[in-house]
Amino acid sequence: MKYFLLLIVCLWGCSDDPGEVGKGLLSVNDFLKIDSLTITAIRDTTFRARITGVASTMVGEFQDIEARAVIGYSGFNSVPATATVDSAILNVVTRYKFQDSTGTVGFEVHEMNITWSESTIGWDTLQAAGTYQSVIQGGTVKNISPGDTSIQVRIDSLVRRWVQTGVNAPNGILLIPSTFSSTIIVGSNSSSVLENRPSITVYYHDAADTTIKLLLYSSQRAFVGNSNQPLAAGTIFTQSGVSYRSRVEFDSLKLPAKASISSAIVEFSLANSSSLFNQSSRDSIVVHLLRKNYSPFDSLAFATICSPGLNGAQKVYRATITPIVQEWITREPNYGLVVRSYGEFLNFDRFALYGSAAAAALRPKLIVTYTVFH
Repeated sequence: MKYFLLLIVCLWGCSDDPGEVGKGLLSVNDFLKIDSLTITAIRDTTFRARITGVASTMVGEFQDIEARAVIGYSGFNSVPATATVDSAILNVVTRYKFQDSTGTVGFEVHEMNITWSESTIGWDTLQAAGTYQSVIQGGTVKNISPGDTSIQVRIDSLVRRWVQTGVNAPNGILLIPSTFSSTIIVGSNSSSVLENRPSITVYYHDAADTTIKLLLYSSQRAFVGNSNQPLAAGTIFTQSGVSYRSRVEFDSLKLPAKASISSAIVEFSLANSSSLFNQSSRDSIVVHLLRKNYSPFDSLAFATICSPGLNGAQKVYRATITPIVQEWITREPNYGLVVRSYGEFLNFDRFALYGSAAAAALRPKLIVTYTVFH
């Protein structure tokens, strides 16, 4: 009996405790509400951001896109100055082809006059007077087929002079496309699987008339590109290799006070007819938080890959950019996003995206999901 009475006391004493403790602190009308806000881009601009294709070799022309390759070598003092250089063959790997897998490529070989590095050489550098010798040291015109993997060019006189003057690491060579004959861009990117570096094979004979072969791979290489800015009404562009990027601005986020962001998704619609891809393309673009409101728009953070998808029949690129939007709300000015191609330093892909002047359904949009305490 005493245990039964004790149970009654415990139940009676505990049943209303939580309610009594919290009484008056929480209203019966208080709750968490999940809501979302969709805003479209209000402004955009496409701008040129000069870049260098580090550890890549590209040369040729496609439409108005031009690529030039700069290649450096060392090791020529391995050949005795008294030796006779019989031939020197430049081999350029051509596993990458843009835009098609067939076409005609023609280029000239020039000697560089200046020292350079992969990370600093640029298109503008090569336009300066005296950057390279005007004398053509070799050249070729070749019809490219899908199975082709390399091009060979004789540069006997150039290498013979390097050997005779005892130059171990000359300033290198520049490959300039022959504009009258090039309809394709070819080359290679760095690879951990395949040997893609351009090489020079030197054949020489010594005093004993013994023929010796010396194989030298590039010690550094880069490509630079140029093209006119793509133009199409209501469209923005990202162009690899040159490079063009786009800045996209959204209106201020008008969220309720004390809102907490759950997710923020950005979406871009592809204007397929104005885009240029090939079988080597990485079908993705990248967005960045822009931290400075003035050209060259190069203060970037929070790089995020936008992956392809479908919105009905429309191809789109989406990414979750919650950290970027959170920065806008907490401490960073909303200067918008910078959009670039994923393979900007490796290829010549062009992504045409509908901009703020396109039809409403196609404009870049930002979808923010948030919770707010009511």
